[in-house]
Order: sequence, then structure tokens, then C-alpha cells
Amino acid sequence: VGYKMNEKPPVKDLKNFAFNFDVQQLMQVNQEWQVIGGVRYQFYPLKRGGVSPEIKHNFSLSIHGGYTLPIKNISNVYKGSYMFAADMSYHFSPQLSAVALVGFNHFKAKPELKRIGNTYWWNLSANLKWELTTSPTRPYINGGMGAYIPKSGPTKLGYNLGIGIDRTLTPTLVFELGADYHHILTSLEDPEFYTIHAGL
Repeated sequence: VGYKMNEKPPVKDLKNFAFNFDVQQLMQVNQEWQVIGGVRYQFYPLKRGGVSPEIKHNFSLSIHGGYTLPIKNISNVYKGSYMFAADMSYHFSPQLSAVALVGFNHFKAKPELKRIGNTYWWNLSANLKWELTTSPTRPYINGGMGAYIPKSGPTKLGYNLGIGIDRTLTPTLVFELGADYHHILTSLEDPEFYTIHAGL
């Protein structure tokens, strides 16, 4: 914002606020500058998820592991197993990001159907993610489309929707806990499943 310590901002810069206050002091908290009085301005360097004027390309990487939960038709044959995923995010703003994700989703055949063997689906997805706040603990929603590659057979189109919570641990490290719904579009009975995952 350009104001020095203990300097009042011009009145014209406050015309969009419904109240008046004096800028008394600036302090640095977790590599973010905050104005005493309740109005926060972010400076660089920012934590993951932030974009500053000097950081034109703000990328981050993360890995996740968790559990699959098949539902509806696929649950008649398979039960839940493990999953893992890795993604790269591009942050348009402190709250909005685009996510390129690759995931592996494994399913175990039910004991009475062991003869058919276990199966899995890879997913290559392009998502958008929206964090509801810019606080250290941030609920989020996400969703997108992608290609789903089975153990055998042709690749199919599908989509995913998810919710979760991000928690900033350090300026460069974030813990994530989330759940996603996956729907694979086929010509027969569409496989559907949930994933519950945690990662950094």
C-alpha cells in the first residue's frame, strides 16, 4: 500500500470504507503486514496461496494419501482400499487456484468375488479450487473434469467435486484434509466413489 510506519494514509484512499480509523502502527505477522485497526494488507513474500505484484507465477506442489470408498454399483463388487495423488497448483489470487492433479485409486474385490481380482482407476484432472478465507485455517471447495484410466479397458471422461480444510503450518508448508466425490462417465453403469485424504 506504500504507507510508512506511523504515517496516516490519504483520506481519499479510505473513501470506500464505512468508518474512519487512524493507522497507528504496522507490524509483521507470519510474513504478512497487518494494519492495527482491523484492515489487513498483504505484502510479499506471501504464504502459499498468495500472489504479489512481483511474483507473477505462484506455483505450489502437494502430495496426498488416503482411502477410497466405492458407492452404488461399484460397491457391489469392490470395497474400499488406498489412494494417493500429487498435484501442482497455480494461484491466481490468495483464494483462487487452478490445480493439475494425478491420482491413483485402488479397490479390493469382495471376498466372495476374489476371482475377478482387484482393480484401480488413475485420474488425470484439471480442477479449480476456492479457499473461503485467507486465515491460517481455510475451508475450501474444488471441482473439475478429467480422464479416468482403468486397470483394463478404454479411458473415460469423469468429474470430481470436493471439500476440505487447509491449515498453514509455516509460510511455505500447508496441511490439507479433504474429501472428494468422483463420477466416471461410461456407456453402462457409471462407477462412483469417494476419497478421503490428507497431505502436505
